[in-house]
Amino acid sequence: MVIVKEKQMTIIDRGCYERGCSCHDDRVDGETVKVVLRNDVLEEVAKEFEKMKAFEKDTMASFAAFVRGMKR
Repeated sequence: MVIVKEKQMTIIDRGCYERGCSCHDDRVDGETVKVVLRNDVLEEVAKEFEKMKAFEKDTMASFAAFVRGMKR
């Protein structure tokens, strides 16, 4: 069971390294890697919404705020 967790951490660490984020440095006590990864992904999505020009700027900012509100 410990081996499985180590393999999952290795995959997560590699994914973070490729994306250029540090999953472990910004964790708060009790936060799991899954929560930190989820929050990082949601922030990336929110930033992309802000860059989009599909709708008016206010609408895209609302979408970004909604996504940021999904963080844990």
